[in-house]
This record gives sequence, C-alpha cells and structure tokens, in this order.
Amino acid sequence: MALRTLAAAPLMTIAMIALLPLSAAGAAGEAGPEPLPEGVLMGMALERVECSDDRSDDRFRVLTTGAQFRLRAGVITCSQRIPGQRDTARIVLPEGAGPFTLDGQTDFACRLKGNALDVTIHGDSVLILHPRSPAQVSFQGLFEPEYRATHKGNFLFIDQTGGFGVYPTGASAAIMPDTSQTPWQMAQDLTAGQDVWVSVFPPRPYNYLRSFESLAHEGRRDSERWYPSDELIRTTARYCKVLTIHSHIFPGGEQPPWLITRLVPNDVDRWHQVRRMAQGLGMKIIPYFSPYYYKGSRELTVGGPEHTYFDDVRHAVDELKVDGIYFDGVSYDFRTSYAITRKARQMIGDNRLLYVHCSIDPLRSTEVYCPFLDAYADYTLRGESGRGELDRDTFLRYVVGGYNIGNAVGLWCYYGSTGADGYRNLVPSTEDIDACLAAHARLPRMGMAWSDASPEGLAAFDAEYYPKVEALRREYDARKAD
Repeated sequence: MALRTLAAAPLMTIAMIALLPLSAAGAAGEAGPEPLPEGVLMGMALERVECSDDRSDDRFRVLTTGAQFRLRAGVITCSQRIPGQRDTARIVLPEGAGPFTLDGQTDFACRLKGNALDVTIHGDSVLILHPRSPAQVSFQGLFEPEYRATHKGNFLFIDQTGGFGVYPTGASAAIMPDTSQTPWQMAQDLTAGQDVWVSVFPPRPYNYLRSFESLAHEGRRDSERWYPSDELIRTTARYCKVLTIHSHIFPGGEQPPWLITRLVPNDVDRWHQVRRMAQGLGMKIIPYFSPYYYKGSRELTVGGPEHTYFDDVRHAVDELKVDGIYFDGVSYDFRTSYAITRKARQMIGDNRLLYVHCSIDPLRSTEVYCPFLDAYADYTLRGESGRGELDRDTFLRYVVGGYNIGNAVGLWCYYGSTGADGYRNLVPSTEDIDACLAAHARLPRMGMAWSDASPEGLAAFDAEYYPKVEALRREYDARKAD
C-alpha cells in the first residue's frame, strides 16, 4: 500500500513553543498526552510525515532534519541523514503495541498513538516511547560502534559518522551488549508512565565556520579582575571572535557557593563599557547565565512567580545587549535541561550564541551525555570533571569534540582533564593542542588564568594554536572550492 504524505504543519512563531512546568515533565501520562512542542530552532524541524491509507498495513515514515524513522509491522528503523544516509538502529516494539494512528503534528513534532504505547518524534531526531503498560523493547544496532558507554541505564553508541543513544526516564536494568558483530541487540524494559528517549545523531549539520571562531573565557574572583582589562580585551580580539565573562560580575556569583538570585551585573555601567569595547573590536560578548546556579525561579509557564530566570534572559537580550549567554550547567534531569535549553534558545534566537558547560550534567557522568541537548548550543565545554577511565584521544574525539554527534563546536576544559589529578591551570602543550584539533575539538583562551600561571606560556599558546586553527580554515576553504 502506498504511503501518503501528510502536509507539514505551517510554521508557527517561535513564541508558541509549548512547555510544561518542570515538576510535570514526563509525568502527564495519566492526565492525557503532553502538548506537542512547537518551534523550529537551530534549523531542526519535522519535515514530513507519511502514512499508509490502509490502517492494517501500519506504515509510517517520518523525516526530520537529521534522521528518518520508518515504522512497519511493529519495527521502527532509525536512519541518519547527516552526514549521509544510513540505517543506524531498529527498535522492535512489544507485540500488540499497534496499530498506530497519527495523533498530532506541529512544525517540530508528531505523535503516533498506538494500542499499548505512543511514539513521539521531534525535529531534533529524538524519538520517545511512552508505554501504557509494562513491556519490553529490543534495540538492534546496525553498525559497530567505536565508542560505547553506559551509566545508570543510559547508553551511547558512536562511530566516526554518528550513532544513537538510549535514555530511560526511570530505573533501568539494561546491560551493555556485545557490539562486535552487527546487528547486535539490547533489551530495555518498559514501565507504564516512564518514557524511553532515543537520540539519533547528528541531528543537524556541523557549523564549520563557527569552529574557526575562537572563544575566550575570562574573569577572576578578586573584584578588580571580574572583567578583563582594556589591554586584555584588545589582545583577545586579535585571536578570538567571542568573549565570555564569568559569574563574578553578578550578586552572589563572586564566590562560593555561587548562589545567584538575579542575573543583573553589580556594575551595569562597567558591563556596558566592556561590552562596547569588545563589540567595537569585532567580538561577540556573552555573560555567565547558568540555570543551575540560578537560585530564583526557573518556572516555564505563564502565571508562575512574578520574576523568573527567563525574565533575566529577556533583560539580557533587551537591556544588556548580549550576543548570547553561557550555561554553567543546567540540571540533573535531562528532560528539565531539554525544556530550559529549548526555551532559552527560543528567546535568544538562532543568531545569538549559546555556550554550554556540561562536564557531567545532566546524567552525572563524564562519559555518557545527551547529543540532543548539545545540538541547541553553538559551543559546548567538557572536561572540568576529568575524563573518567578514557584515554585522552578517545575523550577528545567522542566526548569533547562533538563532531558528527551533537555537532556543536566542542571546547576542551583543559584545566580539569590534563591527565593529572585535580585542577591544573596550565597552558596546553603542543602535543595536547595537536590532539585536540585532530579530534575536531577546540580550546578556549583563558588569558587571565594562563598569564597568572605563565605569561610566556600564554604568548607561546597564541603563537602556536591560532595559526593551526587558521590552517584548518584554509583546508576547509580549499575543500569547499573543489
């Protein structure tokens, strides 16, 4: 039976994104299905939904920006579309899960309603299984992963061109399968009311041009150094296109425990002096704006507290004239992180920068993370909490770099994962610089910290690192020209 195309929903204005209160995330099963999210962000969209005219045939084909999902006879085949087309995984649904009908569609998501479970697909290539009774699904991997990791029932399977991850919202007894022969298989128990999220990645193309726009991260605890000096700003502008200002400029962000109740600078006039200078020298400026360390309300719905984190985001865009914001952690619940990240991205727009530090959140792991969250960031930062049991090169390629995974530009938080114990404010060595760039990762310039450790070392870094990044840009330009 032929598949018929259901026209994609008309593009909604971004302001119409539907979000639940954080306390309700994933818990609305008994009260009916959650509203489908709306709004195309970072180019990630629901492009097409096709279904069979014959309900007994039970066939659906859903296209997102980065993936294709085909449902037939109780099996969902998950395929990457970036960087090329390939089948990545199959999900064998429990017997009696269907038949399925299309139960809703927006520009970003659709829901297929079944007899025993529902399937929701998002434009960022996330598929969510929502069971209404206990059952079991089987995941079949269709490639041999070069990197695989698990933590508390969450799994990542990655090779050089992409992969998939599995994220249950409740406890899971699933164990790491033998992946040496393809197809390989992993069972996952389903509990009524507890979802399983499946991420097929990369969900969007890699931004090569962004990867050549180097970033600096500045700010120290002593009050006269909350902001970089004019001299440091001028020096930074020779090498970097982005200047990040750390938490010390905000009330409560000056020292531990970093409890920030309002993200409005202590000295607004000084903020604008630094901003105007940085922007005048061709840099974008982004302040610390961590949801995790924000101790006011992060309510997402209309009718909540009088002032919330998102009021400060709006103030930053409208009054502080920021070019983006920096998340120093979001939450330790990936659904909460997802809602906050999408909301923040909606508010700042695609043209401003989102820079996210996520060394262990949201899963409390250095080795398992969420590419579907990374996809909303321009830059990610990992490595502050060490690299677990991973060797440097594996850590850089498959945890830090993000290339063909979340496809944000991955920055190495060098001081936390040099291979030595504890934090080491060292200027990266030549060997580490080369390993970082070979893994499609980048290093942030930390002028204050590195000049404190070694002024000569900072100068040597500038003389070595930035010409190597420029050489990569020339190689990219040459490939594009061929």
